[in-house]
Amino acid sequence: MQFWASCETDLAASKAEDRCRKLVEPYLNERFDACELVSLDVKLRYIPIIMRPDWALNYPSRSKARISQRVYDCSPQLDFLPFVFGTPEEQLQEYLRGIEASGAHLKKFGATIDQVETFAQIMVQAHAGLAKRMRRETAGL
Repeated sequence: MQFWASCETDLAASKAEDRCRKLVEPYLNERFDACELVSLDVKLRYIPIIMRPDWALNYPSRSKARISQRVYDCSPQLDFLPFVFGTPEEQLQEYLRGIEASGAHLKKFGATIDQVETFAQIMVQAHAGLAKRMRRETAGL
């Protein structure tokens, strides 16, 4: 299993999204490579949509399982406000929230119950572990 991230975001939220992505992407790939998810042939492409409320209707969520390509495109709408007015930890929590729902869709790619549970555990660990890392990094700014 591989994790890859990009985004569709309003400029006001882009700096916070970028900080989250740079923290989350290597973290998840390291965790997936170190467990039974390494054998799951799927690429999780995370492309959250972070738009101001008056633009949100023009950018609907559009997640899709591309079974023959072995790709799950996870494109949820995230709450814009934390990325503009929230703390770095609130931004991270919203960013991770968008990834969590992907776990249930892994079954479509042949994931076992254990692999889906492992994915969920990794996401729980990400909330705690990356929040600590985010605090350290933003304290150094």
